[in-house]
Amino acid sequence: KKEKFPWRLTFVKDLEATAMIRLDGFGGPGMDTEEKARDAMQQFMDASIEKINKNGTKNLVIDVRANNGGWDNQGVELFTYLLRSDTAVKYYRRKHSVTDSSAFLQYSDLSPEDLKNVKAELLKEEDGTYTLKAEKSPTLQLQKAKPNRFGGKVYILMDEKTFSTAAEFTAAARYYKVGI
Repeated sequence: KKEKFPWRLTFVKDLEATAMIRLDGFGGPGMDTEEKARDAMQQFMDASIEKINKNGTKNLVIDVRANNGGWDNQGVELFTYLLRSDTAVKYYRRKHSVTDSSAFLQYSDLSPEDLKNVKAELLKEEDGTYTLKAEKSPTLQLQKAKPNRFGGKVYILMDEKTFSTAAEFTAAARYYKVGI
């Protein structure tokens, strides 16, 4: 059942010390910019971690089944609340494009200013493709664990309908062993 807001924290009654965060998508009402999207995930996770800690939760289930994605930075933010150590890691190693121009860019979430700067933010590769300059995207920077990160066991539920940001999150979580 889809709820009005795409994120929910619940405590599992039948499983002692277990909480579940359900994420129907990465995005939601009022998240029309990258900054608003990141801030919304931070606020949700800060409030959730506080409740989880008060409840003595030892196990956290992250449910991204049928999550079709959304803002990349929300997946990155969620990930930083689950990292196990203070070691900084790269969530994305690079962002790659086959072209530096496309008529479809007008339909993207890029601001008019960003649309004008697309070519200046890309590095041309030897094979004729392009890579986004690391300094142009916070998601390409080293990611550090949040001070209030969850310290218990993490279980991630995904399925064949887990796409885009949700799939990237599950891939990073598996690679860095932040959950099962």
